Amino acid sequence: MANKEERDPITHSKDTKSLLDRRTFITTMAGATLLLTACGRSASKGNSTRGAMEIDFDGKGPIMPDNFMGFSYELAQLMDPDFFSPQNTELVALFKQLSPNGVLRLGGNSSESCWLKVDENTTAPTMRSVDTEDDAHWMPRELFMLPASSIVSLAGFLQATGWSLIYGFNFGNSTKEQLAHEAAFIYGHVKDHLLYFQIGNEPDFYPEPNNRTRPETWGFDEYLEEWVNCAEEIVKKVPSAVFGGPDVGASSDWIERFIPTASARLKERLIAVSGHYYPMGPPDDPTVTTQRLFLTNKKVGASTKVIVDMASEHNFGYRMTEGNSCYRGGKPGTSDTMASALWGGEYLAILATEGCVGVNLHGGSRNILKAALNNHLPGENVATAAGSDSKGSFYTPIAGETDFGFVARPLFHAMFMVQQFVGCEMKRVVVDCEGLDVTAFAGVENNQWKVIIFNKEIDDAVDLAFKVPAHVTSGTLWRLTAPALDARKEILLAGSEITPNAPWTPQKTEECALSNAICSVSVPATSALIVFLK
Repeated sequence: MANKEERDPITHSKDTKSLLDRRTFITTMAGATLLLTACGRSASKGNSTRGAMEIDFDGKGPIMPDNFMGFSYELAQLMDPDFFSPQNTELVALFKQLSPNGVLRLGGNSSESCWLKVDENTTAPTMRSVDTEDDAHWMPRELFMLPASSIVSLAGFLQATGWSLIYGFNFGNSTKEQLAHEAAFIYGHVKDHLLYFQIGNEPDFYPEPNNRTRPETWGFDEYLEEWVNCAEEIVKKVPSAVFGGPDVGASSDWIERFIPTASARLKERLIAVSGHYYPMGPPDDPTVTTQRLFLTNKKVGASTKVIVDMASEHNFGYRMTEGNSCYRGGKPGTSDTMASALWGGEYLAILATEGCVGVNLHGGSRNILKAALNNHLPGENVATAAGSDSKGSFYTPIAGETDFGFVARPLFHAMFMVQQFVGCEMKRVVVDCEGLDVTAFAGVENNQWKVIIFNKEIDDAVDLAFKVPAHVTSGTLWRLTAPALDARKEILLAGSEITPNAPWTPQKTEECALSNAICSVSVPATSALIVFLK
């Protein structure tokens, strides 16, 4: 759980020429105007702007993996063995609806205070002393005991959902011997679903005053030596163990240094590169707004590509293992509303297009998130409107508790939309819409195309037209809608809400306007849609 705003020390600039030249734009729009008029389809409510976009059909793009989608939870969530349990049928149902092959990552701030009571002889580690004042310290000052039964339940949950696991160890306040002991027990129960182990959470923040898991003079060199020693100790107990890292909070330079040095030491046991991303925060900063959130996606593609390329040079995939809209639990009125869906859907599509192998959006129970932040949750102090479900952190994609049931938040619906691109080769799209905040992404699999469009404008609807391959003869679309940008409920995808009570099915699909290899769609303000072309 990042304690600082995302810092991007890597700059990535290049002169990218628009795919959409003016002649193409004029020709496309002329055909689209006639088509929309003939079909009577125009986003005519409020202001409406006509625009065009072009898909780079010939450019090579990455394939979106089948385990791209995932959730991140605090490791302390395992204090309740009934949470990640096959008997928690509503949570199982929502995980399965999102993806049959997703990835559950357990870590976060709380992981640096967790210990697994493997047996009666297992004793708690010793917490490091911290001299930071309590109100300025954002790490737990207590240990969280995880019962062995929680791992047994977790194994059943993974079996029931079909998901894989990234398990994060307590690097901050435990010992390598204790972690190896825990790893052996965990591996024995979840080995069939274990993707890899992580050691530590956001180690680049350890020396900072609001963390102080390590002294202020501690840096990457010290980290690497300790990390490798822990990994090697775990391998002694679990010879098949594999690892991912460095799981940094913000320091891209740590990733750059980690890849060659850690792989040289661990060889084939290092299989993944990971990091976190929160575009803004904290929630009680008055400059943290929906408008600011929407602006953050403009630069994230370039910075992600730098890390993806860095990892791929050494044959690793890069996974964003923890992140969300606003660090320290989310911003009420933004992180729990339709705004989060528009931001999150676009963010996921950007990362997939840049070759990121997966994303784990953070969430979980509000009481657990609060404990992970040393009993601070600043969003509670700025929540002004009723309606935010208290049974989840403000940014969690799934809200709920075992005693109260679970609901899919707006962000979950956007994740579900982007999940439709699994297996697709992602293609770049250029949008020309008079400077409006409208973005689009495309993918193709087996000659069938999908296009997702986000309109983050508050007042302006858009009528978009784009060329499609000559073989395309039909198209349907699903719309993601809400009563308002700040709506928390009545979020509908294709006219249907996603719930744990029954499999989601589209209730309202629309035929696309197609003529002369041009597809035309209307996208109302603060909405999104996905087009399926055959």
